[in-house]
Amino acid sequence: MPKLKFIPFIILFFVISVFSGSKVDTNNTKITYEKWYDWNGYYWVLKKYIHFGRDIYGNVTGGSTLNNGTSRSLTRYSYSSYYDLKYFSRINYNDSYIIETSVNYRYDNSERFLGYSILEYGIDLGGIGYPTWTIEDHSLNNEYEDDNIIKTVERENLTTEKEFTYNSDNKLIFETKIIIDGNVTTLEERTNWSYKGESALGISETYEGYQWVISGKSQKEFDESGNIILEERFKYLDSEWIPDEKDIYSYTSSPSKDSDLPSLFLTEKQTQKFNESTRTYTNLFKYAIDYDNFVPITTPSNISSATFNDQLTLTWGAVAGATGYKIYSSSDPNENFEIDNSGTFSGSTWTTSTTENIKFYKITAVK
Repeated sequence: MPKLKFIPFIILFFVISVFSGSKVDTNNTKITYEKWYDWNGYYWVLKKYIHFGRDIYGNVTGGSTLNNGTSRSLTRYSYSSYYDLKYFSRINYNDSYIIETSVNYRYDNSERFLGYSILEYGIDLGGIGYPTWTIEDHSLNNEYEDDNIIKTVERENLTTEKEFTYNSDNKLIFETKIIIDGNVTTLEERTNWSYKGESALGISETYEGYQWVISGKSQKEFDESGNIILEERFKYLDSEWIPDEKDIYSYTSSPSKDSDLPSLFLTEKQTQKFNESTRTYTNLFKYAIDYDNFVPITTPSNISSATFNDQLTLTWGAVAGATGYKIYSSSDPNENFEIDNSGTFSGSTWTTSTTENIKFYKITAVK
């Protein structure tokens, strides 16, 4: 999750100091489609897609899905930063069954991505008596040290937990898979990662018969910017490494002309399976992402502040395309700004109680 970026406008000194600024969306490229394909031996067959409908500013206004079978998807911790959603809900139904999916994305006071949770509720309309409910629960949680992710924990249906540990360079160095059965947890798999230049090597082990046994390895290649471009996986059989699968990643540059920094967006991940008979790779799955460029929101203007009857009121001009605003405060004008929930919003006005301490405020427009 990129850091917030503020542009200062004005500093006003009363009993309270007001430092107004705005969140700048330097990247106006948003995801519009996710697509999953299977290879049928001759061509790619679309098995599933998710479409995000957006207004001209990129705000999500709706969406649609197609699910025509099963296909492998890219794990969500790898592309969670593409999502600008706070909450997403979808209902699919036919003559006999309803599935409602709710997704909640979580962020901390510094706008760092903390994780998400997914709940799916299924109701059998064709049954007799009470409906049958099934609940799918998936969650992801990030832990930070300063601005670096040091650990990610991913859970699935309260039965499987995957933990990813990172070093100070945000590189994955250790991952584990734990099986949960009631109050009993069993460490099932682990992988240690090492790095050399623009490549990485991961050695995987499984826990069998009260001991760790080497089961496979992965080799990753990165471009000069640190984006993964290739991952090859191998099985360990009879003391020999046998090729198994490989993933090939493709990227495109951001079409946003308003971006301060060059950006690369993942557009495709293709998985191929190794054929031991022909000693060649054949297509297996494909995951693709479509993007579009949207109108950026502007920074707040005509900012003013006033105090009356122990109340501070901040006012600014409405920002086209903004879905809301956030107020940040700190006792230091240069750092330690956190979301201030002490006041109330009314359109483009925010009111809170005054304090005897000097405080600095930042105003952000939210897309």
